Amino acid sequence: MNTSTTSGRRIDSSWGEGKSPDSAPSLHFYNDRLMQRTPGSSILVSMRFRMLRQLIFVGGLALVLALPAVAGKARPRPGDGTLSVRDGRGMVQFVARGTVIGRVDVGEVIAIDRNPFDDNEPIIRGGRVPRGEQSETTTTRVGRNIRFRLTGGAYRLKIRGLGVDLAAVGKGSVTLNGDERFADTGLFSLNGGEFIPVPYERTTLQLATPPPSGG
Repeated sequence: MNTSTTSGRRIDSSWGEGKSPDSAPSLHFYNDRLMQRTPGSSILVSMRFRMLRQLIFVGGLALVLALPAVAGKARPRPGDGTLSVRDGRGMVQFVARGTVIGRVDVGEVIAIDRNPFDDNEPIIRGGRVPRGEQSETTTTRVGRNIRFRLTGGAYRLKIRGLGVDLAAVGKGSVTLNGDERFADTGLFSLNGGEFIPVPYERTTLQLATPPPSGG
């Protein structure tokens, strides 16, 4: 659709032949200042960002599942399970041996290395480091856009906040607790199961390969 501007007015040329632009209804004459306040563009940007984040998450999940097969020190062990969380709101706690990568839009990430003498060290970026909450075994970050990667070791990882996306493979336990302030607490999938809502009630589940069904 072609438009031209005359005397501060935007005239739509799509009215067709034989119709004067001046005969267009006044609704089609826009004030540039008002147009700048229209939220449509910000809505589109938000939707595109959300779609891009989901694509990045899917790629990260594929990376997590591939890591144990590539890195010798992170080879899959018998009984390993999987965990995926999408846009979680609340708390996720991971107490296990294995590999986990993810991010949180805003919140807190606490990683405790249960075996600090091995070669596997938690990596956490973004946010800020609070005072007095670091040690040789504990790493804490609070704030926005926190990313984390823990590979091949034994960890206690606690994520609390909004916009939690993570993927993990390993063996241990997972605790989920959705934030009751929100109607949508995000989705999770455990051990290859279907994605279901993160529960409001604090729930602890086993991260492990499901036993074969009888038959």
